[in-house]
Amino acid sequence: MNSINPEPAPERACRQYCFGEFTLDLTAGFLRRGVEEVTLRPKSFAVLAYLVEHHGSVVSKSALLSAVWPDAEITDNSLAQCLLEIRRALADDAQQVVRTIKGRGYVFTAIVQPGIPELARQPRDIAPRHLHPRVLRLSLQGNGSLPEP
Repeated sequence: MNSINPEPAPERACRQYCFGEFTLDLTAGFLRRGVEEVTLRPKSFAVLAYLVEHHGSVVSKSALLSAVWPDAEITDNSLAQCLLEIRRALADDAQQVVRTIKGRGYVFTAIVQPGIPELARQPRDIAPRHLHPRVLRLSLQGNGSLPEP
């Protein structure tokens, strides 16, 4: 490892995630549905970020509490309120995106892709037509290459 100019690990360098019609930007601290920002309280945002970063894996309640509330004693109700707010924001009434695994914890089940920062910040109407974010995300899922214009 070069101590003068350390490189972040590739999996930690991504601070933006796309799932469904949502973009979660951990650096800028926002959740968007398309181009519309979705408001979450700070702790709810932190819970969502932790679940998304561990998508596909069961996250125990104790691991979640330690990550989001490291130096605080909280009640189960605090976590339950955060999960309720997240599910409302994601329109996840059926609890299919954030699933509760009885006796084990929670799992974020949506397919998560690394974001495309320069496009995700642009409103849809000024993004180049051939680089529409939704089309790019779908194209990158196949072989990982960019589509031809």
